Amino acid sequence: ERDDWSDGEEVAVAPTGAAGESIRGETVAETGAETGAKTGVNTGADTGAESGAETGAGRRMGRRAGSMFAALQSAHEMDDLVLRALEVTLAATCAVYVAVYAMGRVRNERIMREMARRLGEAAARLEFAHVGVQPSAPDERGRAPRQRLLQRDGPNHGAFFASGKRSTPHGVTVTLALRARHELFSVLKTSVLYAQGDQLRVIVPLDGVSLQPSVVLLVQRVHLHYYRAAHPDVDLYCDQLATPAALQAIARRELVLASDAPDATALLNAERVARLLRELVDCVVALHVTDQGADASEPQAHGARRLVLLTLDARGAAGRNAGDVAAAGLELGVALAEALPRWDAARTASGVERARMLRRKVAEVESKGKEKSRKEQLAERAEARKREEREKVEAMSRDEQLKYEEKQRRKELKKRNNASSGVRLVKM
Repeated sequence: ERDDWSDGEEVAVAPTGAAGESIRGETVAETGAETGAKTGVNTGADTGAESGAETGAGRRMGRRAGSMFAALQSAHEMDDLVLRALEVTLAATCAVYVAVYAMGRVRNERIMREMARRLGEAAARLEFAHVGVQPSAPDERGRAPRQRLLQRDGPNHGAFFASGKRSTPHGVTVTLALRARHELFSVLKTSVLYAQGDQLRVIVPLDGVSLQPSVVLLVQRVHLHYYRAAHPDVDLYCDQLATPAALQAIARRELVLASDAPDATALLNAERVARLLRELVDCVVALHVTDQGADASEPQAHGARRLVLLTLDARGAAGRNAGDVAAAGLELGVALAEALPRWDAARTASGVERARMLRRKVAEVESKGKEKSRKEQLAERAEARKREEREKVEAMSRDEQLKYEEKQRRKELKKRNNASSGVRLVKM
């Protein structure tokens, strides 16, 4: 059927009935198929693109995460290596420290025992009545206390005492100072820097022995500056003398002899003293005879003024152990104490007078210095009082200041009147 329209175009009229329904169903089916196909294609394309993009990003992230994990793993491995190295280093250091400590303690203990044994034998030969340190109280079982030769003060310090001899009325003390072989850092320091050997010092107080004033010093030149700074009597009284040729000829280090007595060489040339000095010439650090005391530099002197101080270094003894050096040092100290009275009796009158004159001059200088210091202190105190008085006046009111000035004028006038009349006021 055709139907007329106002625009004159032909328009197909859909059939009605069962045939129309069939045609419309086919049309809808075709349209749905085309739409589904297009939609599937578009959706698949979009999904594929998105899936591809996501897959590429995932791969990149995976590679980045893998590289980061590898870096972290290598860093952890490096940290583990460093920690293992530190642990091994610390363990080795501890092992070396323990080994050095154990071997050093054992070595120092052997040296101490050898020195104590040799010192005891030397003291017996020198006929000392009392040797070593003996506790006054018995032990727990009531037995007599065991005599100890050394008074120990740590693993590398000790002291030996001997008394009861006529030539040494105050006894003899030998102090021992061994190298700190049990300390690792001390061992390293002495291996790099100056290595000081095992030292011992013989102290013989001679207070009560009738001797003229004298100072004698025999010292290695490398230690001369230290002794002049540490012992003022050397710097004040001593002049350098000629060192005995017999000693200087065999000494490996240059020795310096200084004294306030021109005939001090005769003391060192005494037979027994000269023999022991020749044996210990390379061990002698300083031999010091003085009547001025040692002040605080030697606490074992116990405040004595007349002293024989002998410092020895066992490192210089070629072919001799520290015990031999200690025994010979004790004998040398006693030999000097016995030779001093004979040498003092043979001194010239001019030498004795020169020594006394030097001491008088030093005493006068010290007295002048003390007087000057006392005057300076008095002046400082007076200035401090004036300053306090000025501050007090400045803090007063005007009326109080006028009263204070009037009081000061009256005091000054009274002082002048008393001075003119010859009357001396005594403050009670």
